[in-house]
Amino acid sequence: MSESAPPLTEVALPPGTDEVLGVFVNGVERRAGEDYEVLPDRVRFVRPLTRAQPVTGIGKLLLSIGIGVYPKGDHVDLQLRRGARTDVIRARPLP
Repeated sequence: MSESAPPLTEVALPPGTDEVLGVFVNGVERRAGEDYEVLPDRVRFVRPLTRAQPVTGIGKLLLSIGIGVYPKGDHVDLQLRRGARTDVIRARPLP
């Protein structure tokens, strides 16, 4: 049996981030102060999330024959203001 990855509690903010406008976990918007807090270089979640796992060998085989496979785990997207731009990016987990 394989050992599971540690829970995800923080994601990094990219350089040049002026303001975090929104945080989404699996497409669902979360609330600042209730679900997460913004620190100078990261976003910290109140409740741990599940780290995204890569698609395994059998999953890749299924994909190659046209059967859709989704990786397990939570995906975090950040809506940010950087200068005059507003971007939505996939967050990078911190170790």
